[in-house]
Amino acid sequence: EDGIRDAQESRGLGDVYKRQGLQSIQAKNHTLICGWNQNGQRVLEGLMHLPGSGRRTVVLVNEMDPEGFQALRSGQSEMDLRFVRGDFCNEKILRKAGIAEAGSAILLSDVSGGHTLANADERTILAALAVRSLNPSIKTYAEIANLENEPHLRRTGVDDILVNGQFNPFLLASATLSPAIPRVARELLSFGSRSFLHQAPLPPGFAG
Repeated sequence: EDGIRDAQESRGLGDVYKRQGLQSIQAKNHTLICGWNQNGQRVLEGLMHLPGSGRRTVVLVNEMDPEGFQALRSGQSEMDLRFVRGDFCNEKILRKAGIAEAGSAILLSDVSGGHTLANADERTILAALAVRSLNPSIKTYAEIANLENEPHLRRTGVDDILVNGQFNPFLLASATLSPAIPRVARELLSFGSRSFLHQAPLPPGFAG
């Protein structure tokens, strides 16, 4: 009976650690989302709609309150959503998130834990360097707040960069001349749309 009680207490303590983002992640080929902002929820929605077999494992690495993570997790029942609370620029925190076994990482301009966009790009660049050093083969995609910082981030070796709000001026200006352009863009880029974009190999007959 003592052994059963100890095991139950250990599981209960493990669940507490997991909810608070204190437990190390044991997973393979998972996706890390480092940082958090108003776009984070839609990134999760996009990952949930991606084709593929099995339940996708996604690990959030940021400094949000555990209660905030629990609210997110309750709305993502189709996804294996986990949490590591801490500074994603810290190699120890990245190791706890299972960076060595992760398949991809998304770096968001972070405003969690009292951080602001004023130094978000600097932290994104530091995180990109740390991610690449701990897992050279990982696919890394980053968001930046300031276009001027794009060359610095690109030198870290990230696979692609998106500037926050980069396409808004184009879509707004295009709407004044061709209102259909923003509608087409929304149709192609909306998660709930009947249309979608995906990459496929080029048939040999089209080469050149």
